[in-house]
Amino acid sequence: MSVEDLCKWLNVKPSWVYDAVEAGTIPHFKLGRRTLRFDRFDVQEWLTSRSHGER
Repeated sequence: MSVEDLCKWLNVKPSWVYDAVEAGTIPHFKLGRRTLRFDRFDVQEWLTSRSHGER
């Protein structure tokens, strides 16, 4: 999914997503130099792990 899709799904601002990507905390991959994509399954697992106190 795109940054825009992720923002809608998580109800967050794009700046939060870019900060999380820069910090290396949210699972993502790059297409080319600038295009970010997110796998819904990976993000869901990441969210689940965070809700259980793992970081």
